[in-house]
Amino acid sequence: MKKAILLTGGYATRLFPISILRPKALLPVAGKPVIQYLIEMLKQAGITEIIIGLNTNQKNIESFFGNGNKFGVNIAYCYEETTSDSNKLGGLGAINYVIEKMKVKEECLILGGDNFVYGLDLKKMKHDHHASIALYTLNNINLVEQFGIAVVDSKGKITSFQEKPRVEEAKSNLASTLIYRFSQEFVNKHLPEYVKEKKSKGEKPDKPGDLWQHYVQKIPLQGVVFQGLWGDIGTAETYIETNKLAMNLIVRDKNTSKNKGITSGAGISIAEGAEVKPGTIIKGPVIIEEGCVIEEESIIGPYTHLMKNCKVGKKSMISGSIVFENCIIKEDVQIRDAVIDHDSIIGKHARIDDYALIGNNCELEERTRLLSRSKLWPYLKTNKESVIEGAISMNFEKSVKLQK
Repeated sequence: MKKAILLTGGYATRLFPISILRPKALLPVAGKPVIQYLIEMLKQAGITEIIIGLNTNQKNIESFFGNGNKFGVNIAYCYEETTSDSNKLGGLGAINYVIEKMKVKEECLILGGDNFVYGLDLKKMKHDHHASIALYTLNNINLVEQFGIAVVDSKGKITSFQEKPRVEEAKSNLASTLIYRFSQEFVNKHLPEYVKEKKSKGEKPDKPGDLWQHYVQKIPLQGVVFQGLWGDIGTAETYIETNKLAMNLIVRDKNTSKNKGITSGAGISIAEGAEVKPGTIIKGPVIIEEGCVIEEESIIGPYTHLMKNCKVGKKSMISGSIVFENCIIKEDVQIRDAVIDHDSIIGKHARIDDYALIGNNCELEERTRLLSRSKLWPYLKTNKESVIEGAISMNFEKSVKLQK
């Protein structure tokens, strides 16, 4: 097997404002775009022919990866003819679109290009089944309602598949992860037959789970349970929590002579050109990129990523957060489990609570309070001592125009 299809064509509306012009697949997890982990995993498994399926707003994915040569693979791009979340193709529709348009006829892997995957051995997806599904064990049984759920026998064969069952009806806690292997026969026979049948009934071939429910008793399907890390980064909460888990696994110590602070814990990565002033406490895991300046008596980390040229004022505290490049965090600011997009300014004594999202080029005046799960769209400015709850947004088209 030499070919893989990565699907990134969704619009990530739940992650607005940070995903308005930045595809979810390019969001960093533990310091690297989430889709890059998939490309590196494929290369390690000897799969070097990659097709990325994307929408017309995601040309920056092609700009970032190019033809794939610098990553040791060959990448082709297939643009869906969609323009917004309202007319997206859906998971199965996107798979079928890429296979048809790119004339894929051979065995291939299908992967959701904007999920975090670490530690999956693709070679375990065997060739003696018509299709294989990578499954992840859910530690929280209440999450079964969000996933397709499979039952697997002692030989690895899937014997039952439920699409997003209620908790009390779920037959297992093994979740489908949108990582599939399609045999040549499945690509050329079973998939087109299913799509044709759905369309003949006037139905949209959307959910992959419906496909597996249709075929589970008709053809051999393999379930591969892996013990690594898999994470959906589709919401502020799942993005931030997946980043924490990934940082535990991936971030390694890299401390420079310009670090004058006190360090605590493992996984402290401070780039050359970053400056940490005396009296600051750095708690790992943490990533501080070049050009960052951390002033005295601040506390950074754990689970925090400060990108290039961020400035953090005295006595500020940042934990569990992702702060994009060129942000200014002024004195005595507290940020917990949040994402702040590039070139934003956070004024003195501001407080940003868990799972808040702040768009690029925002300015929070001093003593602003952004409450849990609130959102501030790009280029917005708050008044002093504002308390913000919910989403403060602007027209989508206006936001895009401002950023261009």
